[in-house]
Amino acid sequence: MSEREVRHFDGRGKPSDERRQKWRARHEGQEKSAQWFRDNLGELCARYGGKYLAIKECKVMGVYSTFDDAIKTTLSQGHMRGTFLIQHATTEVKVFF
Repeated sequence: MSEREVRHFDGRGKPSDERRQKWRARHEGQEKSAQWFRDNLGELCARYGGKYLAIKECKVMGVYSTFDDAIKTTLSQGHMRGTFLIQHATTEVKVFF
């Protein structure tokens, strides 16, 4: 097992407590941001209708025309995957089968 694997996993092959705590904190932050987006959807649609929003810590970090632009630009700004959300500011419901 490499040094990195030893740091991230305990002796039973499970994630270390430190790694679990970081994951929980990041996950809880995303949940809060997702709830904030839902709670403010009407206002966000009025202001950014049809655009893709990069959201982190319950704040709009960027506004983009396409999902791809939102992901690429946000990552290029140094934000790590899993630390932000990309949401489409629309009340239109899409269902895929």
